[in-house]
Amino acid sequence: MGAKQGRGHIFIGTDNSTVIAGQVINCTAHLLLNDKIKSPNIEIAFIGKEQASFQGDGLKRGKNIIIQFSQSLLEKNLRVLETGAYSFPFSLQIPVDIPGSFKASMKRFEASIEYSVKVELKEGRELICKNKALVTVEQAIDSGRHSILKTHVEGIVCCDCVNKGRCGITAHVDKHAYLPEESAKLWIDVDNSKSNRNLNAVGVMLWRVIRLISNDREVGLFKKCIFSNNIKVKIPAKRNSLTNKEICIEIPISNKDSDIEQCVTTIGKTVQCRYFIEVSTDFGRCMSRVVEFEIPLIVAPKAIHVALPSAPEDWSPIEMPRSSLFVTSQNASIIDRSSLTFN
Repeated sequence: MGAKQGRGHIFIGTDNSTVIAGQVINCTAHLLLNDKIKSPNIEIAFIGKEQASFQGDGLKRGKNIIIQFSQSLLEKNLRVLETGAYSFPFSLQIPVDIPGSFKASMKRFEASIEYSVKVELKEGRELICKNKALVTVEQAIDSGRHSILKTHVEGIVCCDCVNKGRCGITAHVDKHAYLPEESAKLWIDVDNSKSNRNLNAVGVMLWRVIRLISNDREVGLFKKCIFSNNIKVKIPAKRNSLTNKEICIEIPISNKDSDIEQCVTTIGKTVQCRYFIEVSTDFGRCMSRVVEFEIPLIVAPKAIHVALPSAPEDWSPIEMPRSSLFVTSQNASIIDRSSLTFN
């Protein structure tokens, strides 16, 4: 049954519209009643949904309810809510094991992960008014933005079967989590002193891989190169000419053909997205473009400032006690993440 127009108006204000999974969302439900409500109920809900569609063997669709939680802000024995203005502050402690918000609309697929906080005022079972606020959730994949300076080390066979040699590559990035429009700094050091062939170039590519899973378990894999650079080094065999002279490359976390601000790192049940830097080598005609290793990166969502309705100038509500709501696997429907993998 639809909302009863005119008897009441309600809307949600949020203190923080972007949160990391596991954090608290602080909200206030503002209510203006033009008529008293008998057997009132104000129900708060936190809902997360995954949706995907892509071209496979025909058009494939995937849909999944990530989490669905609801709880009342009022005592069950409250018989009447009188006419007037009210503010109901409440906080939602959300689980740490939910995927991050996501949105992509490309030629061959569409996908989204969306979270919202909803509020409904009911008289008995009859809906009087409702409202919702979207919340951006950043997936908690060790997503602190501190520098870890992890060094990736690889050695490869760089010659023919008769005279094998090895070329050593080390590389690290300045952080492991980035915001769209930032640049990742990648340092590379090359040791060609044990090699029997000249190293001509080092290639660097930033890849995004989106994996979508339909309801009938068919998988769509969409891989896109966001950035590429081929660096001419010309290091002779048996030499280590880059000692104490690391190559430093700035990799922009942006692409004019791709909205990276929406396509952030996330691993859900239906929608999965990850980024990695691929470092490769070029020893000439016989061993051109040998992939050395992949360095995973996290792309975190930017804070999205949502325009919320403003209260009238003479707004003087009755301040109700704050309610602390804890969303757990016991009181909400949450996906089983034990079987989730991203190969």
